[in-house]
Amino acid sequence: MQLWQHMRALISIGVVLVIAAPASPAVSGASAQKGITVTSSVSSNRIILGQSIDLEIRARGGDIEATNLGELNGFRVISGPSTSRNVQIINGNMSISSSRVWILIPARAGILSTGTQIVTVDGKEYRTTPVAVEVLKASEAANQTGEGATLFPKLEVDKTRVYRGEQITATWKLYTLE
Repeated sequence: MQLWQHMRALISIGVVLVIAAPASPAVSGASAQKGITVTSSVSSNRIILGQSIDLEIRARGGDIEATNLGELNGFRVISGPSTSRNVQIINGNMSISSSRVWILIPARAGILSTGTQIVTVDGKEYRTTPVAVEVLKASEAANQTGEGATLFPKLEVDKTRVYRGEQITATWKLYTLE
């Protein structure tokens, strides 16, 4: 009987701790958040016409509730948004970040801009800064490798003898000869 009474006492203490933990100021989301920052970025600031880029909108310190991409100025959305959310609790301090990613493809060559996006985070609206992307025609990109430069690829593999179904790693390298 004494063992059962000890177990009941431990269980009741555990329940009290679980119930009290969310109310503790050290773990509360409101007190752990110091500020919200919203940024937009692209996977590359220079691409060739026909290549795609990722446009990421990230909120640190809160959850993205809604986004308005507005004018993308020469870009077309081909996929998205994909969303992610990250919650970390380290030494009782909680930090939250969330992001949304779209895949964009340019409609023309030139210097294009992602425009300003309006993002709602925890009920408040934020505006991102436009990001400039230089979109080159394939012929312009080839000219930037150098006048008269010759390109050649080289394939390297990590194994020369393999069994059926065994994985190998193949690496393409592109060299220039001037």
